[in-house]
Amino acid sequence: MNGQEEHLAERHDAAAPLSPGRRLGDFLLTRVVGQGGFGIVYEAEDLSLQRRVAIKEYMPAQLATRIDDVRIHPISSRYAKTFELGRRSFVGEARLLAQFRHPGLLEVLHFWEQNGTAYMVMPFYEGMTLDRVLASKPGIVTEQWLKDTIAPVLDALEHMHTADCYHRDVSADNILILDGGRALLLDLGAARRVIGDTGRALTVMLKPGYAPIEQYADDPACRQGPWTDIYALAAVMYFAVTGRMPQASASRVMHDSLPPLGSLQPPGYELGFLEAIDRGLSIRPERRPRSIAEFRSLLYGRAASSGTGSDGTRSTPGSGAPAGETRSALGESGRRIPTLLLATVAVAALSAGVVWLGSSADADSVPAQPPVAAKRPVIPQRTVAPSHTPAPPNPPAPSNTPAPATKPPPVPDAVAPQPPVATPARTAAAAATGTVRLAIAPWGEVFVDGARRGVTPPLKQLTLSPGRYRIEVRNPAATTLAREIVVEKGGKTVISHRFR
Repeated sequence: MNGQEEHLAERHDAAAPLSPGRRLGDFLLTRVVGQGGFGIVYEAEDLSLQRRVAIKEYMPAQLATRIDDVRIHPISSRYAKTFELGRRSFVGEARLLAQFRHPGLLEVLHFWEQNGTAYMVMPFYEGMTLDRVLASKPGIVTEQWLKDTIAPVLDALEHMHTADCYHRDVSADNILILDGGRALLLDLGAARRVIGDTGRALTVMLKPGYAPIEQYADDPACRQGPWTDIYALAAVMYFAVTGRMPQASASRVMHDSLPPLGSLQPPGYELGFLEAIDRGLSIRPERRPRSIAEFRSLLYGRAASSGTGSDGTRSTPGSGAPAGETRSALGESGRRIPTLLLATVAVAALSAGVVWLGSSADADSVPAQPPVAAKRPVIPQRTVAPSHTPAPPNPPAPSNTPAPATKPPPVPDAVAPQPPVATPARTAAAAATGTVRLAIAPWGEVFVDGARRGVTPPLKQLTLSPGRYRIEVRNPAATTLAREIVVEKGGKTVISHRFR
């Protein structure tokens, strides 16, 4: 660090909010509502329209600090790129949400960049998040109450899905119950995920009880769609009915000990309603309802064709999403995620705690197009306190998760993939790359230049373009194996190691 960066680092704990009475454009700040790991929320007066609003300021506390009591600046050049990616994602989320007008979805009135950071303006909502409602009023939950509560959330998700946009951050602490009892789905959590992706440390990017298995993998066979939000909402409902969070989906792949509601049959609930929630919580995406319309019909017992949308057309996973959220599909009708792939995803998630995001060695080796999302804007609640915001990683943060070095996690029902059909194009592409064969015992997680590539075994080979690479193989119970290699066109390299 240079002298200025050292000074900023010393000021890092003083990431103070803006003072009440400060003016931001046409808005006058009146008080601080709350502060989390990724932002600060203020109550403000809209001087033009004479109304009360909430303003969220992008402020990743572990990456930046406030200078001159106004401007926000990264604490080090090492984190400048990550800070900037998070800011762009914050603005992208605001722009995306501003396109929607729905009573069940957070509304963004205005957004802009100033003071080295970004701001978004929202109506000032008063209420309590669903998790706090359930904690403070445990006897409130009945089947009818739950149906009434989730109805606007279902409608909001369907509205987003119609625009080929997915929320991907549905949870009990991301649903606000307004004073009148109506539920409001809060924001997408975009900057949090982007910063998690590029922070190069072990971090809680996902909410384990709510995130379906396809959110743990960056693989074409684990694509996301309406079924992704359906799983998360079903998890919310399971939590409301039982008072217990569902087991993390990555853990369920290895050993599914989650008792179905249909077998528990809590009193006061129709069996069909409970079984609809169970279906929404299916581990495999293709076993869940394919659309919100289908899920709604199962929950409410309405006659509706399976897999049909509200417009009567069949809900078929597709592609092409607005910036910020990517619509994706399982692929061909009935396609199943290979069991081996699910097991590999689970091994990675469990051995890392949640998700391994790579080494902290090179802050510049970030993905060119990282996933979009940020910690949801903290919204004013009944007590005018924002819901909990997960803190960003303290880079670097090596894993201390215990795991045996002599026994790899079990892999259920491995399915051997079909060999690809040789074509001239594929043969030419293979000739332009090199291979790295892996002979690792008992097992390890493989990283190429900080990007996770899988678990070996079953991963046996890497195909890489010519160039220099840093290969790391990690087993939490042993010292990480690191190799600097040069891949040549058509060349073959072998990395052999036994963790002890």
